[in-house]
Amino acid sequence: MSQIPEKSGQPASQHAAPLEHHTKQQNSEADERVVVLRDSQNVLEPTTLDATARVKSEPMSPQREPRPTLEAIDDSRVEFPSLHRALDESKVETLENIFQVAQGVLDKLQKSLGKTTDNTDAKRILDLIEDLKTKAVASQTLVCLMGDTGGGKSTIINGLLGKKKVVPTSCMRACTACPTEISYNNTDGPDWAEVEFISVEEWLAELRYLFNDVLNGDGEVHSNSTNQETEAGVAWAKITTIYPHMTRDLLAQTTEKTLAKDRTLGEFLGTTKKVIPSKSDLLYKKVQRFIDSKEKISNKETSIATTAPGPSELWPLIKVVRLYVKADVLSTGLTLADLPGVGDSNAARASVASKYVEKCNGIWIVAPIVRAVDNKTAQHLLGESFKMQLKFDGNISNVSFICSQTDDIVVGEAVDSLNLAKEYAEHLALEERTAAENANRKTELDRITETQNEFEAEATQVQNDLNCWNKLALKNAKGIKVFAPVTKRKLQSQQSQVPKKRRFLRVFVESDDEDKQREESTANAQQEALTHEQITLKINQFESQLKDLSDRLEDLYSQEGCIEKAIGDAEGHRQRSKVSIMSSCIQRRNAYSSTAIQAHFALGVQKLDQETAIKKDDESFDPDHQERDYQQIAQSLPVFCVSSQAYQVKKGTAKIDRNFDAFHDLKMTGMPQLHVHAKKLTEAGRISDCRKFLNGFLQILQSLQILTGTQSLELVLSPNEQADEVKKLLRDLGGLKLTLDEAAKKSSEDCKHIFKKKLFKQIHKANDRAIDEAPRIVTGWVAPTEQGGYYHSTLKATLTRQGHFKRKAGTINLNEELITGLKRELATPWEDIFSRYTPEILKLFSQSCREALEEFHQQLKARLRHTGAASTIDILHTQLQTYNQGINDKLHDFEQRIQEWQRDLSRQFMPGVKRVMTSVYDDCAEEQGRGSFKRISKKLIGFANSDFRVFDKSIPSIQSKLSRICTIHKETLLEEINLMINNMTADYTNGIQKRGDAGLPQVVRREVMEVLSGVDREMDRGIPDETPNGQDVNMVDA
Repeated sequence: MSQIPEKSGQPASQHAAPLEHHTKQQNSEADERVVVLRDSQNVLEPTTLDATARVKSEPMSPQREPRPTLEAIDDSRVEFPSLHRALDESKVETLENIFQVAQGVLDKLQKSLGKTTDNTDAKRILDLIEDLKTKAVASQTLVCLMGDTGGGKSTIINGLLGKKKVVPTSCMRACTACPTEISYNNTDGPDWAEVEFISVEEWLAELRYLFNDVLNGDGEVHSNSTNQETEAGVAWAKITTIYPHMTRDLLAQTTEKTLAKDRTLGEFLGTTKKVIPSKSDLLYKKVQRFIDSKEKISNKETSIATTAPGPSELWPLIKVVRLYVKADVLSTGLTLADLPGVGDSNAARASVASKYVEKCNGIWIVAPIVRAVDNKTAQHLLGESFKMQLKFDGNISNVSFICSQTDDIVVGEAVDSLNLAKEYAEHLALEERTAAENANRKTELDRITETQNEFEAEATQVQNDLNCWNKLALKNAKGIKVFAPVTKRKLQSQQSQVPKKRRFLRVFVESDDEDKQREESTANAQQEALTHEQITLKINQFESQLKDLSDRLEDLYSQEGCIEKAIGDAEGHRQRSKVSIMSSCIQRRNAYSSTAIQAHFALGVQKLDQETAIKKDDESFDPDHQERDYQQIAQSLPVFCVSSQAYQVKKGTAKIDRNFDAFHDLKMTGMPQLHVHAKKLTEAGRISDCRKFLNGFLQILQSLQILTGTQSLELVLSPNEQADEVKKLLRDLGGLKLTLDEAAKKSSEDCKHIFKKKLFKQIHKANDRAIDEAPRIVTGWVAPTEQGGYYHSTLKATLTRQGHFKRKAGTINLNEELITGLKRELATPWEDIFSRYTPEILKLFSQSCREALEEFHQQLKARLRHTGAASTIDILHTQLQTYNQGINDKLHDFEQRIQEWQRDLSRQFMPGVKRVMTSVYDDCAEEQGRGSFKRISKKLIGFANSDFRVFDKSIPSIQSKLSRICTIHKETLLEEINLMINNMTADYTNGIQKRGDAGLPQVVRREVMEVLSGVDREMDRGIPDETPNGQDVNMVDA
């Protein structure tokens, strides 16, 4: 993951040496001109802060506060007005456009200034440009997804990425047993992946744990190793996955070291393999096959040999999978980390997952919405331990909760609890009514069909008779004698089933043979020949009869169509009612779950605060007193209820054989809102990055403006007067430096004072409480299971793993249990120190710095007000703002570093406990055979009741590191102050004293002036025009 590099000291300016030399000679004079800081002698006391303001203080980032102003400046006399407007811009897209424009301007300036190699002013500016460009690295926003295996994390990620499948979902072990990091693909090629494997040493340590789980006291494989619900079963399954030809007898005869050195694993352990498909769509299959396939991997795909036998699956050896994907949600610097569920016991992967949580900017807790509030993992993640760590990390405001699988709902079970019983009863009544009415309609359809069949059969007979008489008419017209038929033949068509739908009447034409037979029969009967009139009359009768039958059939067809339409309409109404009630259930359950989870989270924070207050002073505890606004905490917890499958189906990115009609639109799936939330998380960092860069950019432009004289100097000073003014300037700058240095030292001392008074004492008090609670906690481990104790095999597996065992039934962390009392005691003071007091100290220094700079400039302005140097003074004044903002940017960077230290140091207690407990853990883990559990219990309880100074080794280290923070704070500020004074010396000297031949060469100066004159035009391209009411012109046109 890309990180912003630490800001190193910039090259010292040529003015640094004379300034320091002058300061030494003018100490007494400078002391008289030191700018007096407000309350400079008062040590910051915690009581000066609002005791109820427990919500984390806003950091000093430029994106959260307006740029500090020293004194109002006449806008008409400010150069680069478009750039000044840009610095106050709040739209991140606009800022990033301007950032790109500024990069182009810097390229031009580098090209021009690079034409002179021996000019000190040009070199100083070039160093500033290079340093600014080096620091222009986009910050990254890391979001961790936590939850149970099968809880929907992978499908949510796939939905956010807008892909059918990127994170494998069917290969659950591979995707949840190791952290999966998804970042933006910055290459021009297809999406790709990296698979990092654990080292040989890490696999050896894992094998030791597995051997302890799977072997009994006699060195044989446990009899219950076939049951994967047991520790032995899980261990055996993992071993045989990597060593598929392993047998129970063979395992009993081998060692961990022998297995770890298996040559077939050398291709993997300690390596990182790249997976690069030919097309992005194939990444999923490549990663899935690479991780979980029982087939051997080809050289072409992974450069791994396939001739030797090896593991059937690789997932137990994988440490982390990194995917690089082109997706809009990742394009602004967001990285998603899908962390393992609770069922993985691999120490290396657990360590990686812990590091992700420590470094993350956001935590998304994912749980299926079905009983989301009661979900075991959700309860754990929203429980005391988790919230306590959030307080230590200053991360309470960075948690989001995602209820997944909102499409999974049983309406009949949900309506009562969602107050939809009446609507559901109406729906059931409609279903019953529809079923009854449609049954009657179908009965009527059957009757109509039967009548249709009778009429169609009769019509067929009539048509056949008509055909026969038409033939007689033709023969009669030719002068042939014809006779009436004497017999009626039964038509085969009467015996056939006639279709229900409207159809043409079939005409059956008799064959010539039949005609001959009829003629012979008629002749033999010696009947009287038919006349033309008789034949015509008979034909007319048949035609009339056929028309009457056709009209009756038409009426029946119409009735049939109406009834079928009524059945369809009723069924459609029933289906719409079903979809409506399901949609209402989904929406109401979403609303209920969101509110309940928010209330549960806030209540947990409140209980934690109350427990801390009781332990601090139980006599003065007031249950009605609220340490913070818990309602605001509840309302500010983002909760998203999503159906990623419904979203993918409606988006057309996946085909799933299910009906999602209850989701009226994409918004109801919750995924678009989650997508917006995800991208919003990156905005603060992006705005801060852009503003810091543009502030440095403006500082460079104004230094060049002063240097090149683009603002016509109005100073009317002789060379001697200029030299005298420069001397005074250096004296004042020396005094300013002394003042700011003292302020920096005082700020550092304030930090030390707060740490010592509000934290160090609490740490020792918390240590004593943890020691007192240890015997009770340890006794609980070996208590009977019905009293909350652990099973022998479970406890043994936990002790083997140094007190930390992640398993399917949930994580056991004995070390965490031992420090719970300490962390509960420290949680609130720790949060106060880093979220309230330290930011306030930094703000006080910022205020002191701003006042000192303003005082310095006013002295200069008062001295030069009669020289006609108003324009030069205005330029220097605006430059002073960039210096002050530069200090604030440095303070913001330091505040972020403090947050990193805050999280790291809060995790140093547990390693200290682990180190102390290692000896007893190892001793207990070696116990085997009959009576081993009793011996383990005796050793654990005896150790806890002894001189249990569990934190004696970790506390001094933590205190030393906290003190080191104060020292680094002072050193950082002194370095930045020195850098600022050096740049101020150059700018103010150039603004007062004519440079003559010492300035930039004419050709370079001319090119630089040309670039400067076009800066505003360049900036205007990045800032959208706005209408008087503040709307973009494009928005109005739309």
